[in-house]
Amino acid sequence: MRHAPARKARNPKTGETLQVPATPYPTFRAGKTLKEIAAAFQDEKNNVKMQFAGNR
Repeated sequence: MRHAPARKARNPKTGETLQVPATPYPTFRAGKTLKEIAAAFQDEKNNVKMQFAGNR
């Protein structure tokens, strides 16, 4: 979890300024399986590029 700092906000209807407290928010972390799939995809992509580069 990360934390958004406290900040000032404005009510658009009344123009009143108010203080918004600091709040935690979730963040995404890639898991082991997703990292393995991405690495395999990248390897395959590089192999295809090398094949076409050799034909020039």
